Amino acid sequence: MAKPIFDVRHDQYYSVLYKTADKYWSATREVVAGGNIESIWIISPLPLGKLMCCLILLLAFDAGLCGAWAFDLNGFKARAEATLAELNAKRLEDSNLTLARLNEMLAIGVVGMREYGVNHPKYAKLMDAAIANVQAMKQMTDVQIEEKWGETGTGGDDAGVPLKSLGENSEQRAYLELVVGPATQYIFIKKWQSTKRAKWLEEARDEAVELLKHLETIQAE
Repeated sequence: MAKPIFDVRHDQYYSVLYKTADKYWSATREVVAGGNIESIWIISPLPLGKLMCCLILLLAFDAGLCGAWAFDLNGFKARAEATLAELNAKRLEDSNLTLARLNEMLAIGVVGMREYGVNHPKYAKLMDAAIANVQAMKQMTDVQIEEKWGETGTGGDDAGVPLKSLGENSEQRAYLELVVGPATQYIFIKKWQSTKRAKWLEEARDEAVELLKHLETIQAE
């Protein structure tokens, strides 16, 4: 397999692209499943030659992204296992690093969900709805995230897929958990940071164990 032109992790893509291209142009773009660019509006006072260079740069990034931005299941699992190991120890050496790792898992999980939506159009709107809610999930309470994205939650209603219609061990539930799981752990660890109550690490641990079970479902595809 050819090495991508720009070998960057999916979670680095935005910062690398914008830092590189910002010298030359400003752009508004929409990214759809798999990192394909759906539309671009470019405003630039630069000469046509430089503008063309910028377009080539963007296309090169996108070409590289096709190879570099595939769902990294192994990377996600490694991070999930590292987090569980910390939680099993019932203490966090650096809870902010743990939260940063969970953010990385969320970024990787979004890629997996986008891929699943492309390959299973019936559930594309459901995956998109969860992806759009990722940052909000981290600000929810544990009760709120359960009410919206739990097994009987309302998060899929607007997408036409009631979550209660999904099997507990279904593929669809497993892919949703790529963001719901890390986000829920994030919530519990933030609560632990403010209270230092061991209960919240135990809750986070239970979520980590459940997430790894869902990964088994994805791996068995």
